[in-house]
Amino acid sequence: MRKLNSDKRATILSALVEGNSVNATARLSGVSKITALRLLADAGQFARDYHDVYVRNLASKRVQADEIWSFCGCKDKAKKVGAMGHGSVWTWVAMDADSKLAISYVVGERNPDFALAFIQDLADRVSGRIQLTTDGLHAYAFAVEQAFQGQIDFAQLVKLFGTVATQDERRYSPPECVGCRKEAKSGEPDQDHVSTSFVERQNLTMRMSMCPGSA
Repeated sequence: MRKLNSDKRATILSALVEGNSVNATARLSGVSKITALRLLADAGQFARDYHDVYVRNLASKRVQADEIWSFCGCKDKAKKVGAMGHGSVWTWVAMDADSKLAISYVVGERNPDFALAFIQDLADRVSGRIQLTTDGLHAYAFAVEQAFQGQIDFAQLVKLFGTVATQDERRYSPPECVGCRKEAKSGEPDQDHVSTSFVERQNLTMRMSMCPGSA
């Protein structure tokens, strides 16, 4: 991989972040799959370290947070008993609603422990009082209270889902969102800015750029 020039590395990384599989990227760029994976791992480590060092002391005012589901190795229903590192994986993301900067992210499970780790990381990266909007996940309430100690304007946007009429629709269609309810949890959040639209759109972009490496 040391023989790859900057243009070749940029081509490989661009193909991967645009949603191409590892195998397809390797074929198109004329490198081995191992080389493509190694470059991806090295670039990811550099990006993580850079983000951790420099994305701090932010003067953000409005922040939106959400979680996106994926899986590693196999889905939960196909996971073998005792298989470590396989099954559902959740990426927690907090985004500045004005600059669209991803302030904080945590990869793990969707439970109170990871919620606290995520919100604590967010609190460590902002310098002043923020307005935070999340979805209706219950774990956020305790995590926000612990991390910010009340020095925050926090609201949750709770989605309301309708009932699914038939058995086939229950099997193959997700519940339909029929509305949302804004719930102030701490401080005095501006109701006009209680939204998760930006971070949800960012998560959609992230999902569309993810592709298994076997194709």
